Amino acid sequence: MPSNWRPDSGPRTNRLSLVDIGTIGRRKPSLHVMRRAIASLTCRVIITSCTSTLSDPPTSVQPVDSTAQPSLESTSTTTTEVLEGGWIRLPHNEGAFGRAQDQVVNSLGAGPSGFVAVGVDERHGSLDEAAVWMSPDGEDWSRVRRDPSFLDAELRDIVWYAEVATFVAIGNQSSEGAVWLSPDGRSWERVAVLPFDQPGGGIEVESVIDAGPGLIAVGREWLGEGSSVPAAWTSADGRSWERADVNVADLDTDHENGIVDVAGDQGSFLAVGFAATSASEIAPALWSSTDATIWQQVEISDEDARLSQLNAIETEDGMIVMVGESRDEGVDARAWSSTDAGDAWTRIEVETGSVGIPVLMDVTPIRGGWLAVGADGTTLRPQTIAAIWLIQPDEVSPWIRYDARHDSLRPAGSASGVVMTAATSDGVTVVAAGFEGRDCVERFSGCDLDAAFWMWEIGS
Repeated sequence: MPSNWRPDSGPRTNRLSLVDIGTIGRRKPSLHVMRRAIASLTCRVIITSCTSTLSDPPTSVQPVDSTAQPSLESTSTTTTEVLEGGWIRLPHNEGAFGRAQDQVVNSLGAGPSGFVAVGVDERHGSLDEAAVWMSPDGEDWSRVRRDPSFLDAELRDIVWYAEVATFVAIGNQSSEGAVWLSPDGRSWERVAVLPFDQPGGGIEVESVIDAGPGLIAVGREWLGEGSSVPAAWTSADGRSWERADVNVADLDTDHENGIVDVAGDQGSFLAVGFAATSASEIAPALWSSTDATIWQQVEISDEDARLSQLNAIETEDGMIVMVGESRDEGVDARAWSSTDAGDAWTRIEVETGSVGIPVLMDVTPIRGGWLAVGADGTTLRPQTIAAIWLIQPDEVSPWIRYDARHDSLRPAGSASGVVMTAATSDGVTVVAAGFEGRDCVERFSGCDLDAAFWMWEIGS
């Protein structure tokens, strides 16, 4: 293997999306993979029948079309109040969200000092830079000053770690997985490089959680071009990290395998990802651990989930929720829940409407239920629109889609597409973020990508 080989230099299987039928992929793909996936966010007629287009925006906020959606009479008061709230698209700020290069938000975190967004500033013709945005209230955002340690890096996830009162951000720098800490979201210090197993390979770290106590980070390690294995790490303080033992005995390690997200606490942890079935095909995969140091791949009980792509997982009050997209008979949004630590999964009805091809990229608990965000590739009009769903905190309620016609979800000005990649809440305010393609030749081809932010006041 060449000594200068790095994970993003060789041919890559797009495990993040089914590009040939136009999906987006998971919530935090690297920018070059995300751009490739979204460029074809449209349906192929031979796979899916898509005949509708967007109607004109309503004169007032209409969270759902009452003629096509399940009745909300059974929803809780809190959830109903949320549904009637309405999203606000924050005005584009070129100085904070744009500039000459491409800016994408990969993840959001909330802490005592406010909200922090992390991502990447793709600098054409030179090294990329990690990017951080900060807001005290979810409405007023500013770009955090560049730090020398951000060069040649991308931040993929962030969490507030109350145990040591600090934000923990994980990402990739060159071919290394790296960790940054900040007490306030503004001043950052790179503190660690995640341990390798195979010298000369590369680390791609995807997600980090506060495991209560302790931190868990997950991703994969590249063994060579087109060959990777799932990986996980643990830390008590964010500064010192140890490699966990992920069982790879049943995996085809000659091809790509990896973990994309992790959730859990108090002795029950689950991670979702993908496992190679051939050089060009992958299958969804689920790993389980009781202590975060030893992980075993477990069977996915739901048949539909075994035919889908798993993009994100989250847990709250004993309920686990997975989201993703179908890979069988076309493309559509999918969600599942479990109340027994992932032994059995129940498919949740996801209202998708007839706009195009919806994809769930992130999920987070909010007061009164759960929130999922993503995007929808409209079919007759060359646009990609942001997409939002809400549910109650139980296994049987359908996920109600926020009105796809609302202006806050549509591309603004000369933009041809806008995508939500992440969402979080501090209990009162919900914030979503992602990116918008401006001045595109077509969809996200030949674009200037800028960061995009939304806010939603649930109320006290």
